[in-house]
Order: sequence, then C-alpha cells, then structure tokens
Amino acid sequence: MNIHEKVDQYVEDGLFLLSKLISYQTVLDRFNPDSPTPFGKENAQALKFFLTYAKQDGFSCFNCDSYAGHIEFGDGEETLGILAHMDVVPVSEEEWESNPFVLSIRDHKLYGRGVADDKGPLVATYMAMKLLKDAGFEPKKKVRLIVGCDEESG
Repeated sequence: MNIHEKVDQYVEDGLFLLSKLISYQTVLDRFNPDSPTPFGKENAQALKFFLTYAKQDGFSCFNCDSYAGHIEFGDGEETLGILAHMDVVPVSEEEWESNPFVLSIRDHKLYGRGVADDKGPLVATYMAMKLLKDAGFEPKKKVRLIVGCDEESG
C-alpha cells in the first residue's frame, strides 16, 4: 500500500467515525450527578462508542463515569493533554437544509451538528494520534486525548 492509499484509508476511517459521532444527539437534556448518565443517555452512549472504537485501535482508554473519558498512548512520565468535547448546542432543525444528525457532504464541505465544534476536531486529533501510533512513533511523553461530555453548557 502506498502513502496515498494509506492517507485515503485514514480519511475514510475518519469520515466513518465522524458520521457515527454526529448521529448521537449529544445535546445536554438534563444534568443528574446521581445518574450513571449524568449528561444524558446520548452523551454517555457517544462516549462509550468512541472509547470502544479507540480500544479496538489499540489505545488505552478510560471512562470517568460518563462525565468524560480519555484515550492515550506512549509511556513517558509526563503527559501531553489534548482537550476535546462531544456535546453540542441545541438544534433548530428549520435552520438546517439537511438532518443535523446525519453527516452530509456538499460542495466538498462537511455538514452535521458538531462538525466544527467539536466532533470534527475530536476526530481529526484522534486520526492524527492513530496515524502516529500505527507508524510506530514512540512519544517521549504520554499523549492523552481527553474527551468531555459537557462543554457547551458552561
């Protein structure tokens, strides 16, 4: 497989992952600290899906009671933390030309709730980490992608 085919595969994998994350309606419906899903069922399901996906790719994963989670690789004593979140602001569907929870591509642009804030950047960061890990890169620090489930409400 040449480098172009490899890049194409990472792009395809990233679009698949992004489409799955966009399909979760991760709008905060309620906050209940006593619940196993403190920010709602969709947020907890999206986090679980993402961590399971990353684990299958060989990352070390941790779920912090559905408040947040992280994936990491590398064995350094110091940690480089990268923050992202998967919750989104509420949707006014009449403002959308297509279903906001279905990834669509029009005129070489991606559309879907969270593409820009913050599911798209989350997936881009994840795919960069995956590429480095798959290439055998061994960072001097532990690299940790921290994924929150409630950034949009403050």
